[in-house]
Amino acid sequence: MPVDLILHIAVPTPLRRLFDYLPPESLPKEQYQNLKTGIRVLVPLGNREVVAILVSTSEKSGLAKNKLKAALAILDDAPILPTAIIKLLRWSADYYHHPL
Repeated sequence: MPVDLILHIAVPTPLRRLFDYLPPESLPKEQYQNLKTGIRVLVPLGNREVVAILVSTSEKSGLAKNKLKAALAILDDAPILPTAIIKLLRWSADYYHHPL
């Protein structure tokens, strides 16, 4: 189901997958292009809030828009992890069958 923007986020859990979130409701659509891979994002996870890393963005998700939660806040203006490091971490996670 196409929507405006989906954030694919690596959450610190033992699960080997990325989680899909909507951008924070307080973030204007004009600032969507400022969301860079490698920034920290505060997201709800169960009954707690966790700091996670934005791995990618897209316009599609495997879930319906009404099933997705919105991220709570964007914590960084610039990436704390370069794109090359994220690519290496993704490869390592796939190769070693380990959570990102």
